[in-house]
Amino acid sequence: MRITRDAYARAGHFAADHPYMGVLEDVEHRAAHAEVWVAESAGKVVAAVTLTFAGQPYIGAISITSATFMERAHALYGSLGFRRAPERDWHVPGEDVLLWVFTLELGG
Repeated sequence: MRITRDAYARAGHFAADHPYMGVLEDVEHRAAHAEVWVAESAGKVVAAVTLTFAGQPYIGAISITSATFMERAHALYGSLGFRRAPERDWHVPGEDVLLWVFTLELGG
């Protein structure tokens, strides 16, 4: 929870009291529906990612949500086969901030 919250707050995306921070901090929900992995350095958690596998929810595609201004990230996603899914774009709750969604459909 700390890693995700601090990453968004330090980057200036949301204030600590923003309503969406509650969604980002809900690691228990993600862990109940997927796998949550962490990376440690010197015994301290320094990174986290949520993954799903065959047979778990959310496995039909990989989805990435990205701020509209992150052009370099968008280019990376495209080079890896991700495609824009504008029908899944969404606004940050309570804000006029549009987030784009990129997906990579998983085969077979």
